[in-house]
Amino acid sequence: MELRNLVTRMQQKFQKSLRSNDDNVEASEDLLTPATWRPGNQLLAYLHEHKARVNQLVRMPAHRNLFGSCSDDGTVRLWDASKLQGHAYVNKSKSMYNRSAGPVISLAACEGGHSLVAATQEGSIFVLRLDSGS
Repeated sequence: MELRNLVTRMQQKFQKSLRSNDDNVEASEDLLTPATWRPGNQLLAYLHEHKARVNQLVRMPAHRNLFGSCSDDGTVRLWDASKLQGHAYVNKSKSMYNRSAGPVISLAACEGGHSLVAATQEGSIFVLRLDSGS
């Protein structure tokens, strides 16, 4: 939900920038962000703990504020979206898993969002069960 709120804020920022850049737009006209809008090349949050390219982000349906990330650095990290501070360099992951099996190229939520399944470039697949107590 927090990730969705972050995307909504970025959409509102996009709308505001459209209004300020277009002199022909009347104040009463309501601009809508296209339904296909995605953050694209805009920085939403700096995930500095990854030491290489982030390959995928996955929201966790069973854990409202959490999302996972996987990276070429071989790690899978769990983040709390409610604690991200945009461009700040202080964003810290909630937990980290490193199997030392090479770059993690794909990540998906499974078991109703209680687990993550990750795949490495070398072909290994592993499942991480999220424990709500840890």
